Amino acid sequence: MQMKVKIYQDVYDSLHYIKKCNDKIAFFTDLPSGMPDSIMKAYVEPIMPFADVYMSSLICGYRKPNPKGLIEILNTLNIDLRELIFIGDEKKIMKQLKEPIVSSF
Repeated sequence: MQMKVKIYQDVYDSLHYIKKCNDKIAFFTDLPSGMPDSIMKAYVEPIMPFADVYMSSLICGYRKPNPKGLIEILNTLNIDLRELIFIGDEKKIMKQLKEPIVSSF
């Protein structure tokens, strides 16, 4: 399977603005089974310089909606969940944020 990734200009503009405000950026992705991180990173290589943290299901050992990866990001960035803005394209993200361990973190 060959993925084609298109990163729109407003994504670049948004990432530039976030960095200009001195805020942190983390990328968090579930990898297809057996896919190494290097392949996913190659797809998003143009925006990787914006990331303070790159987290994947392979790195943290859990797939979303398990909150372990999100908690690892919070700990790495040394931020509280209340300081987090989470942008995603999957409904399971909302389930993840409703998990008791994340809600009470």
